[in-house]
Amino acid sequence: MAGGLDAVIGERGERLSGGDRQRLGIARALYHDPPVLVVDEVTAHLEAAIEHALWCLRGSKTIIVVAHRPALVRNCDRVHLLRDGRLVASGSYAELMAGDAALRHLAMSAD
Repeated sequence: MAGGLDAVIGERGERLSGGDRQRLGIARALYHDPPVLVVDEVTAHLEAAIEHALWCLRGSKTIIVVAHRPALVRNCDRVHLLRDGRLVASGSYAELMAGDAALRHLAMSAD
């Protein structure tokens, strides 16, 4: 942005795009180095960056990811599948993909 670190972003980041607001929120959270990080519904264009960050932080933090697109959780150690607010399956991404036809269909349509 013009102005670099001194750029005016407006009240509550109103001059930022949704993705930029998410980036700023993630940067603020990581700055405080929490032992647990919760990531909830990232925008599609940030998905690859978040997936890379999750991979880099693997083993050093507990990261809870809330996602509707299966691709974001493919490298997670453990995935919990919820339907209608109920836990219906748990396991690795590969285990869930092998055992849940609806999840496979969702994953294939999202890629």
